[in-house]
Amino acid sequence: RSNIDLYGNTASVTMYYNMGVTIAMGTDWSATGSMNILRELNCAAQFNANNLGDFFSDHDLFKMVTSWAAEVTASETAIGDLAPGMAADITIFEHGERAGYDAVVGADTKDVMLVLRGGLPLYGDSALVTATATDESGCETLDVCGNTQTVCVEQETGVTLSTLSADIESDA
Repeated sequence: RSNIDLYGNTASVTMYYNMGVTIAMGTDWSATGSMNILRELNCAAQFNANNLGDFFSDHDLFKMVTSWAAEVTASETAIGDLAPGMAADITIFEHGERAGYDAVVGADTKDVMLVLRGGLPLYGDSALVTATATDESGCETLDVCGNTQTVCVEQETGVTLSTLSADIESDA
């Protein structure tokens, strides 16, 4: 998104792909980029459809943020796939009318049902977080686009969401 917003274009990804280069993407700074990987995927899918004639499949786009991203960062032995011995960072989506990899590529924040980091619930539908949490201390509810979600910030940061919010409001 940053390249398109700033320069009106992005890398010649089809050429690089045809040359055997592994294509990966992530989020960029939020001033011109996407605030999360889902929005980056949505942007890439739009660019792919509008400018590349659907050169990349939804599966390709999915791999650009998972296994191919792990490969280009030399972390493929730890992340990027669901396999024994890998970090258990998993996101579960509501697929609605979308099928296959489009359930992820076409997803929006409201479609995120559960995020597990290291196998532990980090964010999601309150009932799913409660059902998967071994310890719910440090988990708090949060309004996300009109939906009540639960986020377990304390296990990641050592402080609660309430504390982080108060710090932001006080310009700490």
